[in-house]
Formats: sequence, C-alpha cells, structure tokens
Amino acid sequence: MGHDAAISIESLPLALPHGLLGKLSNEPGPCKLLGLNSPVALAAILASAKLEAFSNMVFVFANEEQEASFSRSLKFFDPHSYVTKLPHHDVSPYANLYSSHSVIAKRLHWLYRAQRAQVGEYFTATVQSLAQRTIPDDIFTDKTFSLNIGDEWNERTVQRLTESGYLPSSLVESWGQFAVRGSIVDIFSTAYRNPIRIELFGDE
Repeated sequence: MGHDAAISIESLPLALPHGLLGKLSNEPGPCKLLGLNSPVALAAILASAKLEAFSNMVFVFANEEQEASFSRSLKFFDPHSYVTKLPHHDVSPYANLYSSHSVIAKRLHWLYRAQRAQVGEYFTATVQSLAQRTIPDDIFTDKTFSLNIGDEWNERTVQRLTESGYLPSSLVESWGQFAVRGSIVDIFSTAYRNPIRIELFGDE
C-alpha cells in the first residue's frame, strides 16, 4: 500500500470533476481530499465525475448531519445512486446491553454489501459508527450461507437461520426475520434490501 496522497481542490483544473477523476485514477493507495468541507459539493463532484466506477468507496463523516446531507445531495445529483449507511450502536458499550435487532441487522447489511459493491453503490459511515467494534470477518463469513434451487428445506436449515440470529415470525416485516407457512417461506435476509419468498415443492 502506497503512502496517502493529498489532493488539493485549488490545484485541480477548472474542469474539477474530470481533474479529480484523473488524480484518483493515477494516485496509488488512499487519497486525502483537501479544501472541500461541504457534503453537498462532494456529492455534486462525485455525481459529475462518475466516481461510482470505483467500487468499495467508503465516505466517512464527522457526524450524522453531514452524512445525511451527503446522502440527500447525492440522490439529487444522481437519482440512480444508492447509499448504504453504517449506523452506530444505539446503546452505550458500558451499559451491558445489546443493540436493537434492527441496528445489528443494518450493520450486517452494510458489511455484506460493502464486500460485494456494485456500480452506483456508495457506503457512508460516521467516525462513531466506524470506530465501534463489529463481528469478526471469519465469523461473519462462517455464518453466511446461500439457499439455492433444489436445496432441501429441513430442521437443519431452520437451525442455521436461528443460529445466525434470524427470528421466526408470523409476518416478515424487517431484516433478520423469517416465516414458514406451509410451502411458503419468507426471509428478510440482511444481504438484500427487500425480503424474498421461497416456494417449496415437497421439501425442496
């Protein structure tokens, strides 16, 4: 990994987006962007320069206000973009309590999507949310599994879901829930933005 390269906005050509794109393409390793303190301006530059071509880009902000401003602005300048936010835990690490199921699911969704970033996906975090501990990568990988056409649905499948933190429910409404009603299985996987439905034929 090369040393961090500092890019000053003032030193770039007047055609700012294209100049920034060229700099990011040529500089090895991480880059620091200096002279730009507006999330709105950053979103405008990214949308204009088509920086979505660079995968796995994480934008870290000082607070949630700046993060929200960036997300709204990017959606305005590039309606086809999709921003995934890393939330911070909603309890103090000293409170001896667990975060809500919703927050944990959203953090897992962020981790999964960031590892499989697609064109047009942006990932944001605050200093607070990024500094908080999360699940180790080896455990995260071990607990990730796929269901494919032809796979058998049995008690072991349900056990794997519950061991991974999924909660059985009569109606699937949020991440980390699953419901089994006869031959219909609904799962709201943290890997996806919407729940999925599986229709069983027998046990497959």
